[in-house]
Amino acid sequence: MKKKAVWIALCLAAALFLLTACSDSGSGTEEKSRDTLSSSVKMAVYEGTAGSVTKNLGSDYKITRYNELLKLEKAVRRGDYDVAVLPTTDADWLYGKTGKDLVMLSPTSSGGIYLLSNSYQTASTKMTAFAGKTIYVTGERSTGAVVFRFLMQQAGIGTSSYTIKVLDSYEEIEKAINDYGNFAIVEQPYASRYMKKNSSVVKLRSLGDLFEEETDLKVPTDCMICSRDFYRDRYDDLPLVMADYQKATEKAKGRNARAVFYGSSSRGVSLLRRFNKALAGSVTDLYGGAGDTGRLYFTEK
Repeated sequence: MKKKAVWIALCLAAALFLLTACSDSGSGTEEKSRDTLSSSVKMAVYEGTAGSVTKNLGSDYKITRYNELLKLEKAVRRGDYDVAVLPTTDADWLYGKTGKDLVMLSPTSSGGIYLLSNSYQTASTKMTAFAGKTIYVTGERSTGAVVFRFLMQQAGIGTSSYTIKVLDSYEEIEKAINDYGNFAIVEQPYASRYMKKNSSVVKLRSLGDLFEEETDLKVPTDCMICSRDFYRDRYDDLPLVMADYQKATEKAKGRNARAVFYGSSSRGVSLLRRFNKALAGSVTDLYGGAGDTGRLYFTEK
């Protein structure tokens, strides 16, 4: 009887040990699924907006950097990405053009959009001072170009009264702004870089500040989007992607203190909605925005 009792006790102890071990193992698996991506993420990035931030992302992100906005647009329309970071106004235009096959995740900002000039000074503080001028931009639907058009419209200046000239890259913008008398719309950190390299280049206007005065909204210069397939098939990875981008943004603040990423906050979603609505009702010929009809925003379950 004693041997039988000992045998039963040993069996119970072994069963308890196995149960505890399995429980611990399961807990570890759950923790891993919360902290790591299920697989690598294909990310498309426009150099003019998110280049300095995405340099801080780890090896889980397979990043393709585009120096030309048109090439990035084509990549997004082909679906050659899981996640992309590009100008907010361009993301909205693509939302309509792709049959709404993308999801607006979160706004982000490079810290400012400025109208720069080379050796031009004006005492006027009004946007009417730029009637008759040619303004260089990196993309027709870039956030800076669209916001400039909005501000000129608010000042009563029609599109026939000035010229928007599109250049392919920030390298070409730099060449243009180094020539006497030229104007260009440039985001941070490029604006500060150009002014530091050439003392003749000066900041005439902060388009973000002027837009906020008109609308009481900050300008979300950039936007993170994902493909509808990624949203459906890898939804649980999205909070991790956004957390990684938040950390990368914080690291980038050493060079650009005004950089911000809104993540999945309701504040970010509200800003996207209001920003898109303001522009879609004002500069439809250039923006072509989808407004807010049928738009899908990321929200955590």
